[in-house]
Amino acid sequence: MKTFKGTFFSFFYPEDWKLEIIENIPCLYKDNGPGALLVVAFRYEDLEGVDTKRELLRYFHSRNIHISENRIVTFITENQLMSSAIEYIHEERFWFANLLGKDHKYVLLLWNSDEIPQKELIDEISFIIKSFRYLE
Repeated sequence: MKTFKGTFFSFFYPEDWKLEIIENIPCLYKDNGPGALLVVAFRYEDLEGVDTKRELLRYFHSRNIHISENRIVTFITENQLMSSAIEYIHEERFWFANLLGKDHKYVLLLWNSDEIPQKELIDEISFIIKSFRYLE
């Protein structure tokens, strides 16, 4: 496994995946793979605390992407991060968005591709997401 360390988080990714930094945003992909996983980190100071569903909806609204709020799944990860996630089709592409949050720090993971990922690829993306840890 390879490791990436950001300003307030780290994660693992498989050896056969590539990582490039494009405009300060980590982008992960497999050679000749069907898509890419973008990792966007940001901080949002809010007196109400972390609300990943609200922030995910704010992201969609700012990009004029219309999704049903009921399709967003919210949960706590094994590493105690708040998480909201959704799969959707936009402009004829498959997208997966997962927003992780803790202590006013957020990481937005966006997968997009021309096709719905196969099980093996879904397992690898899930592994990456599950490996996210916030640095203390």
